[in-house]
Amino acid sequence: MMREILFRGKRIDNGEWVEGYLYVTHNGEYEIGSYDPGVKIERMTYDVDPDTVGQYTGLKDKNGKRIFEGDIVRADNSHISQAVFWHGGFCLYCECHKNHADGVYADIIEVIGNIHDNPELIGG
Repeated sequence: MMREILFRGKRIDNGEWVEGYLYVTHNGEYEIGSYDPGVKIERMTYDVDPDTVGQYTGLKDKNGKRIFEGDIVRADNSHISQAVFWHGGFCLYCECHKNHADGVYADIIEVIGNIHDNPELIGG
């Protein structure tokens, strides 16, 4: 089975999140494109803030929500961690511990926000 490679970023024009495929233009601008079956064109692209771009970890939380880099998750209603790319893989990081996000935790973690919209959740 091939893993799904997706990215997420905040649109520059309206601040909404968009998920899809990442493109870096010849001008160095970041775009995320996706196919929208409701629109009669092959691909819609949106300019996104490069500081908000994060890759899909390949994992979903206990509610089935995709976990992206920069998401803030809570495990067992107590430990709050951030999804990061570290040492060649995706991890859940907090000051108290480091856990590899390898699917073992997927049934106990829940996305509660992200570092761009909710920095207060991790004290920043």
